[in-house]
Amino acid sequence: MKKALVIILIFCCFVFAGCSQSGTVGMINYSDGSIREYYYIPYAEKEMLNAGLTVAESEAIKNRIEQQGSIIFNNYINDYKLRISKSEKYTNEQKLQLMQCVKLETPSSLEIQIGGGMAISTVSYFEFDLLFANQTAYLEFKEANADIKEQKTVQEIKTLFTTTTKVVKDPIFDKIVDQTVTLGQNCVKMFQDVMTAVVGEARWQNIKEAIGYDDAAQKFDYCYVVPSARIHTNAPQQFSKDGYYYHVWQVDANNNQAEAPMQFQVWTTTANKWAWYVLALIVSGAIIATIYFVGRKKERTQNQNTQDKAA
Repeated sequence: MKKALVIILIFCCFVFAGCSQSGTVGMINYSDGSIREYYYIPYAEKEMLNAGLTVAESEAIKNRIEQQGSIIFNNYINDYKLRISKSEKYTNEQKLQLMQCVKLETPSSLEIQIGGGMAISTVSYFEFDLLFANQTAYLEFKEANADIKEQKTVQEIKTLFTTTTKVVKDPIFDKIVDQTVTLGQNCVKMFQDVMTAVVGEARWQNIKEAIGYDDAAQKFDYCYVVPSARIHTNAPQQFSKDGYYYHVWQVDANNNQAEAPMQFQVWTTTANKWAWYVLALIVSGAIIATIYFVGRKKERTQNQNTQDKAA
């Protein structure tokens, strides 16, 4: 039941997104070592109301999302705490500290204004935030909850002077949850079943056409935010703001079926110190030797000139 609920929640971005707004899963690495993982879900309420959804039905949908979201993520936190309590890697004192290192920020249904001038419009959305005090808590949380753990490989590329460490990840939306059905695809079907049960098949067909459901169900955004310009990615959209660097991918819902599926690539390049030290010594030695031999040559030339004059 837990997996079914999280599929509906996390990927309802496929369904609620209207007016070209995409649902987003993101991670922020703060400079103090803490991490925020967030699930941003646009809710095309005005469009749905205009398409025939009643206010009562809309409120019921929003309440269900908020309630289920709290249950789902608190269950994840409980699984994390259970993993920590059973772990043999930590002392009792460390376990008590780690228990306090993960929390859920209270979700809320909000409205924001986007655009400028005559193009300003209001967008409703939900946001669920998981806050991790440190990387240890984040990694343990992911190990305890395979549902929202991305598959990844780590590659190390060495040259004489540098080492590049690259992490290659498959989008979580590509995870297979039922034979060949991905998490994203399963979510789309499940939500359509829910909407059909709430408003009926005929009304749902009208509503989903009006809000652009079929288009919105084909994409999602993933946002990765870091405090360092030394972290590089293959994200097509990158920008900096307030000292942080944003990397944003937009991925097709059927990404895993593409001829060349998109993968998230994140890498850092560090200098091989010993190679640079050796190079520095060689260069320094060459400079010193050059200075020495030039000096010796100049000295011999001066001595020869002195002898010639004396003769």
